[in-house]
Amino acid sequence: MVKFVVTVETEDDVEVSLEASSKEEALANLDELLALTRAVAERLKTKPQPKAPKRRGKSEAVKALEIIEQKLIPSSFFSTARTTAEVRQKIIEQFGLPFQSRKVSQALGILYDKGVLTRVGQKGNYRWILPKQP
Repeated sequence: MVKFVVTVETEDDVEVSLEASSKEEALANLDELLALTRAVAERLKTKPQPKAPKRRGKSEAVKALEIIEQKLIPSSFFSTARTTAEVRQKIIEQFGLPFQSRKVSQALGILYDKGVLTRVGQKGNYRWILPKQP
C-alpha cells in the first residue's frame, strides 16, 4: 500500500505533516494543513522561547589566573619553585577560594604559555617558578 506524506516547514522550524492514502486525499486536506501550520507557528511565537543559559560569571580557571597574576606573582611567592598543590593552598589561605586543583593547574599552564612562569620537573610533577631575569 502506498502512503502519501506532505510536510510543511516554516522559517521558525515548525514542521506539520499530513498523511493520506491517496493523492486526492492529500490535496483535499492541503488547505487544512496550511492553516494548521500557520496556527501552530503563531501560537509558538506567543510563548517565550527557551533561551540558552547565560554564563553567570567567570570560570574557576579565569579567577585563579587573575589571583595568581595580580596577587601571587607580585608578592614574590614564585621566587622559589611551587607545586600546583602549594599554589592552590596559598589561594585558599589568602582568599578563601577552594579552586579545583585542575583549574589552578590550567591557570598555571596559561601563564607558562605566556612566558610569565617557567616550570621545572617531570610531567605530572611540575613546579612553577618565575623565570630568571637576564
